Amino acid sequence: ATTEDFQLRISMDLEKYGTASVVLFYAIIFATPQPTTDWEGNVIPRAHKLMGHDAADIESKPPLDGLVIAVTGATSGIGLSFTRKLSSMGAHVIAIGRSSSKLERLAQE
Repeated sequence: ATTEDFQLRISMDLEKYGTASVVLFYAIIFATPQPTTDWEGNVIPRAHKLMGHDAADIESKPPLDGLVIAVTGATSGIGLSFTRKLSSMGAHVIAIGRSSSKLERLAQE
């Protein structure tokens, strides 16, 4: 959205709801703190902060860094997609499947 679009939106809101309501609405939106995000722009859950993880460490590491996860049916369908996504998020994935050739191809990715 451009600045002109934003200004037009505010002027339309002013006509419809009145100045006080619109000013209060936008003040609340802009005053709300933005959540902390990680290395890929994902929101860091509050649980990480409550568990004492260092925010700078979390922001620079993949979200699943250091976790070992076993996925059954990892050579096709949902299991394959799940395996790829977990791996891209930093997890060490143990892929389990029936086809050894498909498992070898997956390991090459």
